[in-house]
Amino acid sequence: MDQWLKTGTIKNQAQVGKNIHLRSTSQDLAKDLVQHTENAQSSVLQKGKKRKYNDEYVKYGFSYVGDFDYPKPKCIVCGEVLSISCMKPSLLLRHLETKHADYKNKECDFFKRLAINNENTSILTSYIKPANKDN
Repeated sequence: MDQWLKTGTIKNQAQVGKNIHLRSTSQDLAKDLVQHTENAQSSVLQKGKKRKYNDEYVKYGFSYVGDFDYPKPKCIVCGEVLSISCMKPSLLLRHLETKHADYKNKECDFFKRLAINNENTSILTSYIKPANKDN
């Protein structure tokens, strides 16, 4: 049996006895598990970075939707709303290059005018009732 034991320093039995905590019930184990998962969830939430909308994102063709604390990027050209994690300039530029390649070299003023035109048309279309398609 000695050949299977690891060689190395042997700790004093008194020190080992002090460090061992025997669980008396499964409730203690459950409490420790719940506490461990809560700590893990809070550390994940603390690591996540909340991005704010920056006015420079207009040059990528994006405005925002929602409240200012949790904005979601909205494409000015197609109106697609992306997730909060896509509020990175590289991802906004990728959307512009892949889906709207012809607008890639446009300036900020163009996208601002386009956003104003989109707001005006959305206001007008909200007053128009859709026609019944049943013939």
